[in-house]
Amino acid sequence: MTPRTFFQVMQVELLVRRRIETCLQAEKLTPGQYSALNLLGLREPASSAEMSRRLGISAQSMGEQIKLLEAKGLVERHVSSDNRRVAFIRRTDLGKAVLARCEKLVDKTEKEFFSPLMMSELSALKATLDKLRKSERERLNAAQSHPQARA
Repeated sequence: MTPRTFFQVMQVELLVRRRIETCLQAEKLTPGQYSALNLLGLREPASSAEMSRRLGISAQSMGEQIKLLEAKGLVERHVSSDNRRVAFIRRTDLGKAVLARCEKLVDKTEKEFFSPLMMSELSALKATLDKLRKSERERLNAAQSHPQARA
């Protein structure tokens, strides 16, 4: 009997997580902290609420990640001039340098991990994952917009 596709995806996800955790140890970052820094590298400054939505984690978990990154001197908070209850997060110079080093480590690890695949296979995998992610997000958004449709 062939294993369930969900099970295979979960196994690969665990292997990827292990590889990322291992490569980030050199910079003493967790995958969650790296994800937060990476997000800020793409969209900075950002509020904690925006970051939690984009990373798909709870506001409490995001707050904890930000506190840890702040303690390491990698990010800093700036209170919004428009709304004193909102703080925007941005990387410090040290945070930018650490992220740049992490990107090199993750690039190397990703290249090693996917080395058994030909470029065409890797491109097809990325396209398939994007298609699945988009489809599931649309399904979830539709379910939230029309809760009666689930009944």
